[in-house]
Amino acid sequence: FYSMPVTQYRGMYLGFLWRLDHHPHADQALPDGKDFKMETELAWSRDGVKWDRHPLKAAFIPVGATHYESCDWGMVRGMGNMIEMDDHIRVYYGASSHLHASWRSPGAPRSSTICMGTLRRDGFVSISADDDGGMMLTKPLAYPGGKLRINAKTAGNGFIKIAVREGEGIRDGEWPPDFRFDQSIPFNGDSLDHVVTWKSAETLKAFPSKTLRLLFWLENADLYSFRFE
Repeated sequence: FYSMPVTQYRGMYLGFLWRLDHHPHADQALPDGKDFKMETELAWSRDGVKWDRHPLKAAFIPVGATHYESCDWGMVRGMGNMIEMDDHIRVYYGASSHLHASWRSPGAPRSSTICMGTLRRDGFVSISADDDGGMMLTKPLAYPGGKLRINAKTAGNGFIKIAVREGEGIRDGEWPPDFRFDQSIPFNGDSLDHVVTWKSAETLKAFPSKTLRLLFWLENADLYSFRFE
């Protein structure tokens, strides 16, 4: 069973997909103990028609503690009234202390509450890497001008470096020397709006192509978003 309130966020549509879990046979139970519990997944769309969701169906707002007294033990239902507040986002959701099928939890109190969760700006998902590191190569992007800005954080001696590759025609994938990893000024810390620079350039104005690919190298880091401005 699914239901989905929708809200807009920075040119996209975000859906809070209510997911009810239950075994197809009423006399059997799911192995994870989530029979008739409802959680909220995150879905997204560019046009409001074609929607995507995480392939692992991960819970964006999971149910709470595993005891009846918790206000969100049985169900959490994201609402379509997300609010941006400076450096964070507030997400409101309805929470219930009972299961969707009350006969499955006869001892649980039946109460419903309006709750609020918070996350950093653009903090819905991230590309993450640990000590082993990792890389992400974007699809070809049209350079709109301006500086490259990232929303990211690192831990310990973690870092993020960005190389830029050409992104069209027979030169797709070429590495101009001024924009390779050894020229990237590493990012370390926690910032919602860090300006990326290279040793010989603050923007990509001198990049030989107006279509490019960004190659991110991360270690002990989370990358939430990037943009040009």
